[in-house]
Amino acid sequence: MGTKLCGRCKCVKHIGHFAKDRSRYDGLTHHCKICKAELRAEYYREHKARTYLESVAYRKAHPDKVRVYNQTYMKKKKAKEDMYDR
Repeated sequence: MGTKLCGRCKCVKHIGHFAKDRSRYDGLTHHCKICKAELRAEYYREHKARTYLESVAYRKAHPDKVRVYNQTYMKKKKAKEDMYDR
């Protein structure tokens, strides 16, 4: 298929290594998924306190959404565990 140059690591990679982005001319992000994960981890390390406070504020402002999400997550997790326990 196609290849693309990553804007961060400057490696030519298969287009499957890039996330979709409809706003871009080619429909793909300009960083590969690996570089994007590294950037997110770096941002989190540098802004750990802020990220934590935003998370706490969201959970307080949207308790119903968080509860529904947690219930759905636990059901999926239980189903997955049951599948492996057979």
